Amino acid sequence: NMAIEAANGEYILPLDADDTIEPTYIEKAVRILNENPNIQETITLTGDAYKELELYIPAVDAYSSAIKAMPKDIDQKNRANIFNAIGLCQGQLGQYAAAEENLEKARKIATALNIPLTLAESSSNLGLLAHEKGEYEKAAKYRDSYFDVLKTIQKQKVIYENTNINQDIISLSS
Repeated sequence: NMAIEAANGEYILPLDADDTIEPTYIEKAVRILNENPNIQETITLTGDAYKELELYIPAVDAYSSAIKAMPKDIDQKNRANIFNAIGLCQGQLGQYAAAEENLEKARKIATALNIPLTLAESSSNLGLLAHEKGEYEKAAKYRDSYFDVLKTIQKQKVIYENTNINQDIISLSS
């Protein structure tokens, strides 16, 4: 894990001391990664796994690689979700400025494309981040934005996999 945290390349290939690879493996792997426009899905899942394990530095690296692998002109919804995940991890690492920047990117895309769930999540995360930094008025602004989005979702009668958001929507009904 120390090597992953110290790494600064575009890709990471975790190997144990007893692992071996063919001499041309890295060259081939990089070519495949660069030639496959959907490879970001696999890389994103790697980031998700690291995040679940609370290994935030390699998660940020994996998510950042997914963003680089993703064609800029397509899949903006996934791009927004990845920026949100990067921001969450950076917040956990205490990298507040970078976290805020990525969460704002997610929020901007979600607003432009009308993606309510991502907008709610990024607003909530920005609020938590602002609160952590002691910026209580800013935190309240994001909290209000979060609940405004939930009210819109509630009117649309949409159910999401995110149980926290569903619970908050139900609470608004009470």
